Amino acid sequence: MKFEFPGGKRMLQEPTVMLDNLVLSLSDSLDLIHPSAADHQQRVAYIALRIAKAMGHHPAQQADLMYASVLHDIGLLSVEEKIQSMTMESKDEGRHAEIGCDLLRRFSSFVKASQIVRIHHRSWSDEPRQPETDDIVRVLANMLSLADHVDRAVNRGTGILVQAKAVVEGVSQSAGKEFSPGIVQCFRELAAEESFWLDFASPRIYSVLSGMVQWPRVELDLHAMEEIAKIFCRIVDFRSRFTSTHTAGVAAVARGLAQMMCFSGKGYPFHVRGEDIPLGSRIMCVADVFTAVTENRPYRKGTGRNETLPILQNMARSGALDDHIVRVLAENYDEIDGMRSDVQEISASEYSDFVSKKTGAIPSPVASRA
Repeated sequence: MKFEFPGGKRMLQEPTVMLDNLVLSLSDSLDLIHPSAADHQQRVAYIALRIAKAMGHHPAQQADLMYASVLHDIGLLSVEEKIQSMTMESKDEGRHAEIGCDLLRRFSSFVKASQIVRIHHRSWSDEPRQPETDDIVRVLANMLSLADHVDRAVNRGTGILVQAKAVVEGVSQSAGKEFSPGIVQCFRELAAEESFWLDFASPRIYSVLSGMVQWPRVELDLHAMEEIAKIFCRIVDFRSRFTSTHTAGVAAVARGLAQMMCFSGKGYPFHVRGEDIPLGSRIMCVADVFTAVTENRPYRKGTGRNETLPILQNMARSGALDDHIVRVLAENYDEIDGMRSDVQEISASEYSDFVSKKTGAIPSPVASRA
């Protein structure tokens, strides 16, 4: 396969990113799905972490609880599910906890957090000590459960201090049933201070959290970032069967940038001209269009070579795509299309497994080959 680009080769330093920043950003984006859920996971994390600190848990356990708390609703993919989850009448909570566990356990730094997420909707009295659930996970999960309950019980349209007493009393009534008596007592002591509630309801909860926990110093290299990107991919793609195989792998991350670019300099929102667009973004522009037209969708069949190439070539002539990259694709069409198809078939299988856990029924995978 020929991949020669004008201008010579450029040496790139391998990028790294801190895990804590990435986790909080992901949590933020998940809660932007609806105003009723704004900052929900971070507010929950604040309460859970305050309890863990007050009860003297090890910093490593606090970090696991933080990861679990800020991502505990990662298994809620649709807007409807997210809105329903914010009510006290939410149903099927165990299902989304299992899905969240399945998403998180694939990344090594989230293994313990995934175990916490898996049981965070189980009642204290209904979750006896079992061989597969160690005591620390059970305790941390119950802290998360109580914190989740508190934020859902709060009326966001009313001043927080006005309703704090009623929320505390509601939690206290569940001591020994939904929640551990010791955890409830710790919460009551913390909740007696107005500052606890003011920090909880702060519009700057992100900053409050950042300074609360002793995060493990985890720098993500390219391989680790790819694993994180796969989690992003499943969150984005698995919201609908219509997009269940579209991005596959790390494409979900790059595609967001590629869609905003246009080689002619007319792209939204920065109007960057072709010569100023990084090579990676140019490649993803072409890859995004190519994948969109060649992949099968439930509502139409993908295009073949004779239909696809004219579309790409016309866009290159108009300045929307990089002509050189389109020519490289044309020269290696069968190999590239085969790679796309193989990856999407794997993604379709993963989506079927995902849906089977979510609904108990496995749909027919979307065929990838045009």
